[in-house]
Amino acid sequence: TMTNFFTKQQQRPKIMEEKKEHEHLQNQDASVDTIFLEKLSKRFKGRKGLMVEMSKIFLDQAKYILPILHESHQNGDYEAIRFEAHKFKSTVNIIGLDSLRAFAAKTEEVYYEGKPKMDTQPLLNEFIQQIKMDVQKVEMAIQQLMVAEVN
Repeated sequence: TMTNFFTKQQQRPKIMEEKKEHEHLQNQDASVDTIFLEKLSKRFKGRKGLMVEMSKIFLDQAKYILPILHESHQNGDYEAIRFEAHKFKSTVNIIGLDSLRAFAAKTEEVYYEGKPKMDTQPLLNEFIQQIKMDVQKVEMAIQQLMVAEVN
């Protein structure tokens, strides 16, 4: 769980937000994360083309960072992990993936001085899982946006 990496004070508002998101999603017929779509729409003032474009940039970066997180830790290339987490943080912030941004920021911080003093495999595993979940969320959002463009 994220508890290992974030203080309870930082986590409490996030848990409430995720609970609201979960309750909101349970009320939806579609499997698309409507909270995410609403946030994306606000950030890009409803411009669907830009929403899709930025979402695709995120997907490209996610596909790029996943193998780096897997391989660089094993190879001891800690600077690569720090640098990629730093770059990724900007993209996920732009499209509003707050949990993923928190993981990217924490990963960047942990690897800032090179080899971490703590075991970072649990953090990396959770970061990777969050990326995979958010990739699915964004892929579904893009499909929904494309359907909306056609209709």
